[in-house]
Amino acid sequence: MATLAELEGWRNALMEARYSGTRMVQYGESRVEYKTDAEMQAALSDLERKIAQLSKTPIRDVRVFGTKGL
Repeated sequence: MATLAELEGWRNALMEARYSGTRMVQYGESRVEYKTDAEMQAALSDLERKIAQLSKTPIRDVRVFGTKGL
């Protein structure tokens, strides 16, 4: 599994390429060429989902409040 920093780097490179109209993305020694903008959007969505999963902080405590309704 890629690290959070790697995923963010890939996402930034892909976003830069997408918004500049480029269909080829190179990050380090990796190179990917997309045929359509829809493929690029699908890849961005997947990266965003993975980044969100790795960025989550665990819930440490839960507080419950109640009233008698008076």
